[in-house]
This record gives sequence, C-alpha cells and structure tokens, in this order.
Amino acid sequence: MDTPPGPFFHQWKNVSTLTLLCLSLCFCSCRSRPAAPRAPDHAFYYWRSVFSLTFLEKQSLQALHVNKLYVKFFDVAWDPATEQAKPIAILGIRDTSFYHFKVTPVVFITNETLLLIDTLSIAPLAASIVDLITQLQQRGHLPSPNEIQLDCDWTAATKDRYFALIRAVRGWLDTHQQKTCSLSATIRLYQCKYREKTGVPPVDKGLLMCYNMGRLKDPNARNSILDPDELNKYTSHLSSYPLTLDVAFPIFDWKVLFHDQKYAGLIEDLPASTLHNCPAVRIDKDNYYSFLRDTSLENYTFQAGDRLRDEQSDYAAVSDAAALISRQLKNPPSTVILYHLAPANLSKYSTHELENIFNRFD
Repeated sequence: MDTPPGPFFHQWKNVSTLTLLCLSLCFCSCRSRPAAPRAPDHAFYYWRSVFSLTFLEKQSLQALHVNKLYVKFFDVAWDPATEQAKPIAILGIRDTSFYHFKVTPVVFITNETLLLIDTLSIAPLAASIVDLITQLQQRGHLPSPNEIQLDCDWTAATKDRYFALIRAVRGWLDTHQQKTCSLSATIRLYQCKYREKTGVPPVDKGLLMCYNMGRLKDPNARNSILDPDELNKYTSHLSSYPLTLDVAFPIFDWKVLFHDQKYAGLIEDLPASTLHNCPAVRIDKDNYYSFLRDTSLENYTFQAGDRLRDEQSDYAAVSDAAALISRQLKNPPSTVILYHLAPANLSKYSTHELENIFNRFD
C-alpha cells in the first residue's frame, strides 16, 4: 500500500496475514466476477383467429414456464373490390387466461398489399394498424405492449414501401406516447443473406424465422419447413447482420398438395394414419403419398394422380437447427419462440424435448 496504515488497520494487527490475503482475494473475486448473462425468454406464437387455450396448452405453458406469447392480432390484405388494404382475420378473445401473459401483438402484412398500395396511403394504413391494435388491446384489457411485431415476406420490389410503412408506424407510436414500445420485424433467412437486395428494416430488432426455408412449390423438394442443407446455405453470415435478432423455430407440420405435378395448396390437420388406412392411397418412397383414384378424406377432396408431400418438423432436426443458429448469432437472443401453439403440435413433443430446444440458447 502506498499510504501508511492508519489507526483502523492497527486495531486488526493480530489478524494473520494469510487470513487477510484470503479475504482480499475473495473480495476481489466477487468484485470482478461479471454478471451472468440473462437467459432468453421462452415464448410461443399464437396463430389462430380466436384466442382460447385448451387444457393441454395451459398445461404445457405452465410446465415450460412460458409467460410470453406472440399473438397474431390480424392480417392486412389487399381488397381488389375497394382497391385498398384492409384488416382481415381479426382476433377474437374468448379466454380469460389471455390476460396472464405478456402479449406481443403481431400483424401479418401480405406482400401483395405492398405491391399494390399507393405510397400516399401508407401513412393512413400505419395509423389504422396502430389504432386497431389499440382497440384489441383495450377489448382484451391488456396493458400497453412493450413490443409490436410486423410480419411480412417483403422482397426487393416492395422493400421501400414496407420500410416506409414501418417508419410511419414508429412515428405514430412516438406521437401517441408509446415511445417505449419497441418495434420488431420478422426476417426470413433469404432476407438475411441477401440483405444488399432486400434491405434491412428500420426496426429495433428482428425475429429470425428458422423455418419455411425450402422450395415449397417444387414437387421434387423433400421438406420446405426445415431442411438442414438449406439452413446451412443461409447461416454463414448471421453474425454480421446489423440488427439484434431473436429466433423462432417450427414445431408444426403440413402436407403439400400437387396436382398434375404443380403446387395446389397446403393440407393441414390430415393425420398420416388416415392416409395409411385409406385403400385409395399409395405410400411412395420418402415422404410422398399418391392417390390412385378420386376420394375424400377429412373434408378434403383429392383426384386420381394427386400427390401429397408430408412435411414435418421433428425434434432432432429442430434441436440441431437451434444448436447451429446459437453458434452463428453474434449476440444471444432475448427471446426464443416456437411456432406455433396448438394441441396437435404440442402432442408430438415431450416437455423435455421442448425444454431442450429452448435451452440451446441458455
């Protein structure tokens, strides 16, 4: 010590040097130890038009300690009759448990809307979006949100209008005393990789969608929901993306319909067991089914020659994808989200498996 010890030190002169040294090292260690990084929030998307949780959903949310939901409040689509953007699929609320979660409103905007909207209509649309979110928030007796998320599969052709819409929403929030509300946007993998063409949205943070990455309409593709080969193509430059990124992973499945070798739509809620037990269906190699004759199954009508590609997001693939993304991100995400909350999706996974996916980022 540069300064001679004073009277206070002399009162303790009988304490052994070794004891003082140990105490000093302990004190310095406590002072210098960095704070443990905060584990990301665990959340689910809720993507149905009526909010009503089943017993299984409530049980799973409790078991997984999830108290945060990203809820689609409505879509914004183009109405050809009025030649205007309009809200559709507006959320209905039937479940009082809605109020027990931190709810982030999500608004899905079709790319067609951005292609067709007049630039003079962008500011009024932004005002309408915020106004409808506020109405639904008040109807559900929800507190003001800490975050609003815009979801759009924008392209290089629509980026200028989309980014103008984002800025208009931000301006509207600031004007109406909601400056503390952050604004986020979903980011597809190709938008992340080709950001020189598609641009970077002017938001506070992004949500990296780690699904729907393959060639959905290609009859020769294997799985457009989650394809490890496709994922590897798009993740090498994640660490240089200029936005902080949260992440979302799939737990859903669907079947892709092809008619005359052309994409004909998505089939949901059609169990594989129904296909296996139908004599009009032939099980092809890999994950394809062929219809031998015209038939109807679960309110769907199929023609002879139609093919279905069964696409799943199985645990091993999702877990591996989460591990890969966690290594590539520059900073840990603040939230990890699973898409989406539904009994059929939850029933495919154990609580332990879902915990493991979340914990890839802890």
